[in-house]
Amino acid sequence: MLSIPEDLRALGVTDIVAIDAEFVPRRGERVTPVCICGKSLVHGKEWQLFNDGNHEPCPFPDNAETLFVSFTAPAEWSFYLAMGWELPVTIIDLYAEMCLKFNGCPGKDGKRIFPSLLMALDHYGLDSISAAEKDEMRDLILRGNYTPEERQEILLYCWTDVIALETLLPAMLPSINTYQALQRGAYTRSVAAPEFNGVPIDVPVYEDLKAKWTDIKVGLAMRVEQKHGYGVYALDAKGRAHWTVKGFESLVCRVGLDKVWPRTPQGRFMVSDQDDGGPENRVFKTMAQRCPYLEPLRVTRKTLTTLRRFDLPIGTDGRCRYDQRPWASSTGRNYPKTTEGYIYGLPKWTRRLIKPEPGRALAYVDLRACEYGIQAGLSRDPRMMESYKSGADVYLRLAELAGAVPADATKATHPRERMLYKVAQLAASYGQTAYGLAKNTGCTIQEAKAVHKNMERVYPRYFAWRERSAIGAECARRMITPLGWSVPITKNTKPNFLLNFPIQGAGADILRAATTMMYDEGIRILAMVHDAVLVEDDNQNIEQSAKMVQDCWRKASKSILRGFELDSDIEIVRYPDTFAPEDTDEFWNFLTELRQGVCVPKNDFQSETGALEGSEEEAVSA
Repeated sequence: MLSIPEDLRALGVTDIVAIDAEFVPRRGERVTPVCICGKSLVHGKEWQLFNDGNHEPCPFPDNAETLFVSFTAPAEWSFYLAMGWELPVTIIDLYAEMCLKFNGCPGKDGKRIFPSLLMALDHYGLDSISAAEKDEMRDLILRGNYTPEERQEILLYCWTDVIALETLLPAMLPSINTYQALQRGAYTRSVAAPEFNGVPIDVPVYEDLKAKWTDIKVGLAMRVEQKHGYGVYALDAKGRAHWTVKGFESLVCRVGLDKVWPRTPQGRFMVSDQDDGGPENRVFKTMAQRCPYLEPLRVTRKTLTTLRRFDLPIGTDGRCRYDQRPWASSTGRNYPKTTEGYIYGLPKWTRRLIKPEPGRALAYVDLRACEYGIQAGLSRDPRMMESYKSGADVYLRLAELAGAVPADATKATHPRERMLYKVAQLAASYGQTAYGLAKNTGCTIQEAKAVHKNMERVYPRYFAWRERSAIGAECARRMITPLGWSVPITKNTKPNFLLNFPIQGAGADILRAATTMMYDEGIRILAMVHDAVLVEDDNQNIEQSAKMVQDCWRKASKSILRGFELDSDIEIVRYPDTFAPEDTDEFWNFLTELRQGVCVPKNDFQSETGALEGSEEEAVSA
């Protein structure tokens, strides 16, 4: 039997239970529970339960003194939730701890390591079943309709994972900071909740879009060309719309951005448009900010490339579910895949499909100027903190302190100055230079240098902290967030990563701490974004729930930013309304017309852009 380590005993732990569950995952649906096994590593008690559909009561201890140990704990909690059981509160997820252990250490293929239980056992030299055996049993579980003999096989397979945890935990404990691991473990409940709850979708509108999507894609390309005359999209002989490389090159030259638009190693203009990562991953978005004429083309292209097939994972209950993928980023952030239905990673207009059910309401509660607030809290720069807490537009306030705008300036009266200082301030955490600012905004080098000089004059403590933090990380060969998520620093670590990790890492800490509090408060979490959550309640209770979410954001940020609290904004939608994100009206009206059959004649489109013929022009299918 395992002796409880002193640090866990000091936290009140009196028992440790290793637990593993098997279930059938169904795209867009809640899981179908199959079986669950557990063992007390302290007292030796064993549990084995095969689900017969009777929703048996939870056989495991239900107290905070019992520590539950799992590998990928949200999977076990999905079983719990499907059975209607209350989730444990004291948890260590060995998958999270293995992700932390290998964070920043690429595998043999050079890619990020996503550890499995078999890999963890092999790493510590412990016995395990073969990968082939595991695959065979998973196939059996997914098949369903088990014979009595197969039920016993599945229980035995589940039990082998429990025994594996029994051997793995003692091997890992010496290198685990148990207090921080318990915080990460508690967060796994917040991860499981939205995967169980799902995001309610306006199914009739979604189904209509899905059924007509092939024609809508062509219509979108035709309409954007008819209205703006980009000369980029063309039709092939089969009537399919294509993105033409030559057309795009001609457009970039025509708008005068050919000297500043980043190129690929092959010499073509880059069109990457990821929402995550540094400015280098948002080329098209940055260029469209410089030349707003390009924005409709950017939105259209993003829609056609990210939604080649309009097929979201929506269950029979009308809710969209996707894997939150915790710990998938080196900064510790969640990284759900857009390709697997993550609606907040799709084009912004898709959020108009989010619709509460009758009698229900949704609240989207997002942190205000999150990155700026984290920069202020970590650096303790007094002017940054004062600007944030004043409630004013922090970027206009920066421009005002720099002497670039008057005290009564607004976003409407001084849009260019606000844009310059906003881009400069946000990119400061990526180490953007004055030359980069000039390139991304279209201002002169002299103006960009003045903006940078003014920022450093207005916020001297922030810039001193930024450099000191990077130098300290290089000396220590590691960067660590306030809640202990860390990454090693090697000779291959990019300087920009040193500047950005503290901001993104602290943001991930705040999200984990805040959503853990939300779960404990009984808030129904439907989705997590990096600096926001979508929650649900009855019509009459939604304001109260939203205010509780705000309070959780404040408490979490206060604990992580040494007393500095972040504010948040609330957007509430009640049935039968849907969300209407800013700047999506025109595109949504476009889609509505296409759904209703208001189309642009193809011959008009072809006469404007020229039909695509053979290999005369290289193209990428939309």
